[in-house]
Amino acid sequence: ANIAAYTKFKTDMDMRTPIVYVGANDGMLHAFNATTGTEQFAFVPTAVIPNLNRLTDANYGATDGSAPHQYYVDSTPVIADAYFDGAWHTVLVSGLGAGGREVFALDITDPSSPKLLWEFTNVNDGDLGYSIPKPSIARLHTGEWAVLVPNGYNSASNGTGKAVLFALNIQTGAVIRKLTATTDT
Repeated sequence: ANIAAYTKFKTDMDMRTPIVYVGANDGMLHAFNATTGTEQFAFVPTAVIPNLNRLTDANYGATDGSAPHQYYVDSTPVIADAYFDGAWHTVLVSGLGAGGREVFALDITDPSSPKLLWEFTNVNDGDLGYSIPKPSIARLHTGEWAVLVPNGYNSASNGTGKAVLFALNIQTGAVIRKLTATTDT
């Protein structure tokens, strides 16, 4: 991808409707028009779907512990431009925070028509814990674009319990590399 192509992409994208993306604790990532406040879309990650019915419990959030607060999508999304599939794209990546063990990516190049790129969960790799750490989008030394994801809290429940950094392909979510911390010096 050359500089002229990216410059044209940025110029074209500056004409987009400005959007504010918010991970809400209602089970969705919301996209709001920054000028009007109108909701453009909401995305429900697969990992929160089994717990959504808890929101309708008449005792939800009860202090007696009968229906405690449930976390859903309480993470801050990360947005960056990346080059893949022969073109520039604007990609949003987010975890669920304390809401679950998932990281997902949306192609938001056209905010009126977002596309789910992938979801990576602890089912894909047991070493993914609660996705509280914020992911990063980076271009690797190979030229490939990646999402760097720390494995998060409580990965020991079905993984190794070790600190892991995942490098995921930004377009597909496939694991490029999994780096596990060791005590070796």
